[in-house]
Amino acid sequence: KGIQAINTTLHTYYYSTWITLINDGDQEFITSDNPVIIAEESPTDPVFFVPVKPRLGLLIIPKIRADRLSKEFCKKYDNDKLDERAIVKPNKVKTLNKLMVQSAESTVLYHSEADWLGNLVAKYSKWCVEIVKSEMLVEDVKILISSQRRREKRD
Repeated sequence: KGIQAINTTLHTYYYSTWITLINDGDQEFITSDNPVIIAEESPTDPVFFVPVKPRLGLLIIPKIRADRLSKEFCKKYDNDKLDERAIVKPNKVKTLNKLMVQSAESTVLYHSEADWLGNLVAKYSKWCVEIVKSEMLVEDVKILISSQRRREKRD
């Protein structure tokens, strides 16, 4: 049963919905030394974001979540639905960049100098990613789950 649960999880991510986000707004995508971030948190099926270029990114939505995408979720990124490509809304680019800075270990990377970037890094440089461990019971089998959570660093 344990191996079957692992195979189910692997299958879920392998067959995830991968959406190309096209950024045609004023603010470019940035990246960091932790380039895969959780864009939408969930204990069992987080949505991941990976910036590929300043104007191109990938949104990875686990199959179990993609099967029940709501219009509200889709409107955060584009319009009524998410297809293989989506023009990402400028306010969502800002949110993804903030999450990228909060998730960085020590380095934020960017393509071109921008006034907003220094302020963003200064504001969120005291954040980090923390590993959170939890357990889930699937068909009488206990599965240990490690996930990430962003938090402000403690002094």
